[in-house]
Order: sequence, then C-alpha cells, then structure tokens
Amino acid sequence: MHLKLLVPKQVPGNDGRLRQYHAGDWVQIENKKIALLWIANSEAVASGAELSNILPVDSGLLITGDAPTPLRQQILETFSTLNIEVGEPSVPFSRTIIWNTRTSITHALFAVGLNRISPPNRWQVSIPLYDYKAIAQQLGDEDDRARTQAIIHDLRVPYYQTDIIFLRRSQTTRDLIELWAEECKHGNEKLAWLRAVYQIKPYLEALPVTWWRKDAHNG
Repeated sequence: MHLKLLVPKQVPGNDGRLRQYHAGDWVQIENKKIALLWIANSEAVASGAELSNILPVDSGLLITGDAPTPLRQQILETFSTLNIEVGEPSVPFSRTIIWNTRTSITHALFAVGLNRISPPNRWQVSIPLYDYKAIAQQLGDEDDRARTQAIIHDLRVPYYQTDIIFLRRSQTTRDLIELWAEECKHGNEKLAWLRAVYQIKPYLEALPVTWWRKDAHNG
C-alpha cells in the first residue's frame, strides 16, 4: 500500500536495509497487516483508491443514525465500492459495519475493521471498548443490572461502544444482532449487548478505545 506517514518511521528498502522517513513522506508498504496497523494507530494515511482496493468483497455500511446525503457522498468518495444502507441493526453484507452516526469515526478505519473480520483472522465481531476504566456496574437501572448479572454473573467488566460494530455474516452474528435487539427492549443498549454476547458467544475482538475516542490513552 502507498501510505503518507504522519510520524517518522524506518522502512526497509528493496535491498532490505532500513531507511529513515519523516512525517509527510510517502512510502510503499508491501505488508498489508503492517499498513493497516499504521492506519489504525493514526501513524499513516492512505488514499481512497488504496483503501477501496483492500475492501473485502461484498462489504457494506449499515447506518443506524442520521444519514444525510452529503455524509454518504463523502464516504463514497473514499470507498467507491462500499455498499451503504440505512436501517435497523442487521447483517446485510458478508462483511458489515453497523454505525450509529452520533459517534464519530475516522472513515479510513472502515477498511481496517472490515479486514479484521476477514480470513485469515478468526474474528466474527470487532468492536471498540467504550472506556478503559468504565465497567458495566455503572450502567442502567437496578433491574437492568440485575438482569445482566444473572447472565454474565459479574458486572465488574468493561463494556463496548455499540455505535461501531464490525460483523462477519454468519448464523452466529445474525443471532447476536437479533438477540441484542430483543435485549435492548429491557434497558441500556450496552448492557443488552453484553447479555447478547455472553449468550451467543461469538469470536469477538475488543478494539482500542482510540477507534472512537482519539483522546483516550491505555490504562
């Protein structure tokens, strides 16, 4: 991938020797995993054409919040091959992003997340943590917490940012989204997600908080 660096990097040349590059330099990175990692860590950016080229086949974005035409046009300018639908949470594509637009996300991360749920990775779901110090015990009302504790047993666990979910389509992920919708009828949607995850048990990858909060830090 052809990347523009946002931070200094040492990159091997054709002869295998490391060369020093600076922020603003363009480099060619042959290892897609490394390129995607740099993009995810805000260490590099790629053009829309480059990002579109690495989208898995039949990838799509399902917007569950406001979806004004300019927003959709902006996304398509970056990802010309990305399917876009608006509606309630579901898994309409082989690789689906469910995005509630009340929460911001750098659009380049769409390509990174879709690749996280594609072979050879085993993940069926990738979703950011909400906060490194927040736990489920702090959410919902007493009845909602009691319902959750009956299923997950311990509320001293982190919870997820359910406005941004990457899903590989399967019966497991269909069941997950259906159960989540049902559980949401009983209260807080983040507690509902935990209850659904603990019952369906998908292969789930917790993404860093920085995927949706750039001011977040580890620990």
